[in-house]
Amino acid sequence: MKYSHVICNKPVQDMDTIELATNSCYAKDGEAWYRNYDEDVTARDYARRIVKEFDRGKYKDSVDESFFTDDEEFDETMFDWCSYDVDCFQGFVALFYRNLWAMAEVYEELKDALNKDLKEGEAKMDKPCKHCGKAVNALRGEAFEQECFGTCDAYDRWADATHKALNELLKHGVEILERHGES
Repeated sequence: MKYSHVICNKPVQDMDTIELATNSCYAKDGEAWYRNYDEDVTARDYARRIVKEFDRGKYKDSVDESFFTDDEEFDETMFDWCSYDVDCFQGFVALFYRNLWAMAEVYEELKDALNKDLKEGEAKMDKPCKHCGKAVNALRGEAFEQECFGTCDAYDRWADATHKALNELLKHGVEILERHGES
């Protein structure tokens, strides 16, 4: 499996699923945002919606109505929920929210680095691949592209391991939500 685009400036509708996965979180006006083919929403509002849709009144004592309207109250609640393990609803939501804003931070850092190094036309930044030693074109156009992937499968192994880990996290999250709904 070859992944060529990490950061791109395409409209969401023009992104394939791999591009959307690496461009789904970003920062705007000092806030983390999440986007997919159907929506573009702040990470806070996305996490709030998860709580509303899956809470089913079970945690009425742990959040009051201000959680859904006041960003400061939301942030304090998420900070508290980070102390929960991910095998409970609160811990899972806090981990999910934290990962959204962390992905937004990483996206913005990569985008800034890319924009800094890009000039008119095509910019190149050749570095040796740490696995096979071949010089790779790390920057090309508006996206990262590793040209050694045809001969070096290091990135493919990383991508496969990441995909497996994300599937496990999603599976674990579904199990938590199912348990939560049955209780």
